[in-house]
Amino acid sequence: MSIEDLEEAVEVYRTAEGLVPRRAVARATFLTNLGDALLDRSAVHDLEGDPESGERTLREGVRALRRAVALTSPGAPYRSSRLAGLGVAQRWLAERTHDAADVAAARRSFREACRAGLSPAPEMTVAAAGNWIRWAVSRGAWAEVGEADDFLLEAAQSLQRAQIAIEHRQEWLRPLRGLAQESMYAAARRGRRSEAVVRLERARAVLLTEALDLAPRTVARLTPELRDRYLAAVTGVAAAQQAVAAAGPVTAD
Repeated sequence: MSIEDLEEAVEVYRTAEGLVPRRAVARATFLTNLGDALLDRSAVHDLEGDPESGERTLREGVRALRRAVALTSPGAPYRSSRLAGLGVAQRWLAERTHDAADVAAARRSFREACRAGLSPAPEMTVAAAGNWIRWAVSRGAWAEVGEADDFLLEAAQSLQRAQIAIEHRQEWLRPLRGLAQESMYAAARRGRRSEAVVRLERARAVLLTEALDLAPRTVARLTPELRDRYLAAVTGVAAAQQAVAAAGPVTAD
């Protein structure tokens, strides 16, 4: 896409947003598209060596995305993704300004994106939590890493349980593999060694449970020795999960 095409897209989205009723559902969609296009235009301004225009355009994009969120009802499936998109834009702004208020705004958006997606769209919570964790790690905001990790685990487990095919369940557990280590590291940096172990092992317990979740028909075909080993492993995983649960919830400071 050329710069001219991008600028034309921005103007078309502005026009489209102004043509629909103020409370129409479509208006939130147009505002989201407008905000995303403005973020792209901001990046181009930066590449062109015009950071002032880049920041001005970025702020306009943040305003558009904020309005899109305001027009999205609390229970709507897309509310989480729109909040996450707003959080990303606010993060970029915070990285420019280093303003505590901008950091706080981005943090609130990511937190609400995670919370909003848990029930209607847990896959969006997984994406939002991943973005939040990586950003928090880059700032050394270790308490935020733990908070986002709690959302990530809850959403991933919800998605895993909802899938029928084992390959689909495993796909939703992939984010746990790398991000569990980030969470463990964050807890360790805060001097919470026991919490670090719990955070790493609870993710491993979920992954191991999935790895052992063979179809009953497959288990029935195992030799007695292998079946006994399988059942012993399942028992061990269940005991590990109970131990993690007994440790109590892990909360951010």
